[in-house]
Amino acid sequence: MGVGHLELGRSLASRPRTRAKAAAPLLAAALAGVASLGGGATASELPAPVVEASRQVTVDTSPTRLFDVPTVAVHPDDPRTLVVAVGDARNGGCQLRVSHDGGLSWETTAKNLMPPALPYCVHRNTGSYIAPAFAPDGTLYVGLSGTPANDHPNGPMTAVVARTKDLGLTSELSTVAVPRTDITFTSITGTTETNLIGQHRYASLAVDPVDSKLVYRGWRYGLRGTVIENAAPRLPLVAVSHDGGKTWSEPVNTVATMADGQKVFAGDVPVMVVAGDHAVYSFTKEIIDVAIPAAQRGKTRLLMSKSTDAGKTWSTTVINAGASSVTNPFAAIDRRTGTMYVTWDQREGNGPEEVLLVASADGGRTWSEPRRMSDDAASKGIEHYNPGVSVAPNGRIDVAWFDFRNDPFFVARTATAAPVTRYADIYMTSSTDGGRTWGPNLRVTDRSIDTSIGVTFSNFGLRGTVGIASVDEAAYVVWPDSRGGRPDLESEDAYLTRVRFSDDPVVPGTAEPSNVPWIALGAAIAVIIGGLALGAGTQILRAQPSPGTADAVRVPRSEL
Repeated sequence: MGVGHLELGRSLASRPRTRAKAAAPLLAAALAGVASLGGGATASELPAPVVEASRQVTVDTSPTRLFDVPTVAVHPDDPRTLVVAVGDARNGGCQLRVSHDGGLSWETTAKNLMPPALPYCVHRNTGSYIAPAFAPDGTLYVGLSGTPANDHPNGPMTAVVARTKDLGLTSELSTVAVPRTDITFTSITGTTETNLIGQHRYASLAVDPVDSKLVYRGWRYGLRGTVIENAAPRLPLVAVSHDGGKTWSEPVNTVATMADGQKVFAGDVPVMVVAGDHAVYSFTKEIIDVAIPAAQRGKTRLLMSKSTDAGKTWSTTVINAGASSVTNPFAAIDRRTGTMYVTWDQREGNGPEEVLLVASADGGRTWSEPRRMSDDAASKGIEHYNPGVSVAPNGRIDVAWFDFRNDPFFVARTATAAPVTRYADIYMTSSTDGGRTWGPNLRVTDRSIDTSIGVTFSNFGLRGTVGIASVDEAAYVVWPDSRGGRPDLESEDAYLTRVRFSDDPVVPGTAEPSNVPWIALGAAIAVIIGGLALGAGTQILRAQPSPGTADAVRVPRSEL
């Protein structure tokens, strides 16, 4: 891992560190011992990553807070500037939290992005799906869905987009699609229901990498009633703005017709990426008509829809045959090469949920065989859920997911019983050679998540994609965590960890840590080499800048 990991207070300019060098060999050996734990294939030239300590993003004193499914985005011009978008499932707001120092400290720039007429952006029974994306010029767009106060959480849902040029201090909102409440639908069984409620549920969003004003807003449209709930097709819809989100086109169903002429009954949320040639790709899982007997439904397939005319028309193909149970996919694109990566989790029969990934280097014409991302023994039947994927500017691919391999209460799924789970972790793996080889799975969470508290797994199962955003020097991973809440109120908060792929703990442009470093491996070092390591670590800390030194950042101990 190198002596560079020991220089905890180093800035981009060199500093004298005589005592730090004296302690380096012993500490380097300890770090090497920690790094050797675990197994799996090693990616070509993959730097040894360092997982820094988990940090609470949503510092909120409300005992009823319930922050779920946080997402993260990195400013295109500054790898130290992060935005976490998160909704409070119990109190209704959609917030923006911003860090200007690579995740060391956070401020709330938008307490609630929603307009007064639609104050609730989180739906208690379905989870928070908030989609932030930066444009090349630094404008931040956020896809949201909202309901009036008197109709929360399951009333009519309006699709909106917020846009801000100052990271949420001020923002403008535009309405993308307004729901109707007088819809009639008849299923293939002949059952008819009237006055159904339209719901523009969940959100996805993508911005053209060249044209900052070309924005795509996706969502899943469905109907809510009392008799034939979910019988109507759930449609993956996409609307387009050519003026930076001020006005929007009529939404288009991305899976209306397959490239071979077949019809698709329905699809889930369209997750989009935009290539450098302006082609936009939408990925979703197929939804099979519930009126078809279960024995005749077959597998749930993964679909890709492509548009070369800015979302006016779409052509859909199957990218994977899927399985009996499939979650909606998540996608990312390598801006240098145009290679696309799609990840999801699926279960076949009585087997466990497995995280898989496929890649295409030819615009979606062909796809690789699915690759299993976890490196635990498949025979153990461990459950793996809701992966996210991100590609750094240098091409490194990072995949993160919920994982139950450390759960002492875990019991694998059987033919007659669902799995027993309680304690989850976030794991990730990375590749630097286009996905041909992958590094060992890396535990991201420094403390397992008690999923019996909160709504992410308990009660409602509001799981969403693990939030992940990659820069050359690090991957930022964000997730909902119950560690800081009251169990009787099932509080949850958003936590973030920086996984560093550089010997220098300072992401370029970030102020260096002060005399309280927040690298998680410090605890492991103390355990391995005892008091000697502690003494050496103390010497290193004394070599750090004082609290008054320029560029130093004091990290409150209560936040470590």
